[in-house]
Amino acid sequence: MKAQSLKVELLEWLNSIEDMRILSTLMQFKKATIVEDWAEKLTDDQLESLKRGISEMNDKKVISSEDFWKAYGN
Repeated sequence: MKAQSLKVELLEWLNSIEDMRILSTLMQFKKATIVEDWAEKLTDDQLESLKRGISEMNDKKVISSEDFWKAYGN
């Protein structure tokens, strides 16, 4: 079966469904298949901060959490 004819068959079936449980389940499935890139929602300032942090990490300008707490902890 070709993709277009399969889509038509599915649309016809979907239009005939009255059961809200089935429709809700299908909606959950649809939402689960949508892949969103969280980075696209970041502001320019947030992106710049991430880039700065990555650069500092690559330049070895960071310390481990363990070392931080040893130096500045209680």
